[in-house]
Amino acid sequence: MVMAPASRLAGRIRMGGRTQSPTQLSTSAGEDEYASSAVASLACGSLVHMAIPNQNPYAPPPPEFYRQPWQYRWFASWNAPDPTWWTIPAVTTPLAVVLGYSDYALVEPPWQLCSGYLIAAALCLASWLFPRTRQHRTSRLGFGISACLVAFFYGKALSFFTFGLAIVAWLAHGD
Repeated sequence: MVMAPASRLAGRIRMGGRTQSPTQLSTSAGEDEYASSAVASLACGSLVHMAIPNQNPYAPPPPEFYRQPWQYRWFASWNAPDPTWWTIPAVTTPLAVVLGYSDYALVEPPWQLCSGYLIAAALCLASWLFPRTRQHRTSRLGFGISACLVAFFYGKALSFFTFGLAIVAWLAHGD
């Protein structure tokens, strides 16, 4: 099908071997949907949808019309620089601090056992020190989430282990 400029098609639509104006469109089953699509395409000023019957005239154009920056394309180099590398560590570091403080305030372990919170700090530091490439984005995310989980569950695991040890000692030695 050869596409003519919109000015030449404004008054007439070719359907099924005959030319009709938009007011004289046939209402047969096969041509009805095509005619409504063609009229909607002319109303929008786009002739892209006239070549394919039954396509939504209000749908956005296919993705190849939207150019993305080279850093975000699916075929971009895996070792390309990641311009948003800092967002994951910047979110997970304060979150780990808040979760660690809430865990410490809830459990209140003795100060000799608080060195376990340094594990969460080391994981946060590791999330900041990874190379700033797309390849290491999941590693930064994994270390940041692990830091938050360690900070939140360290005191709970410590108290669970301590209470379990106390119960075993009580059962072994009796009253």
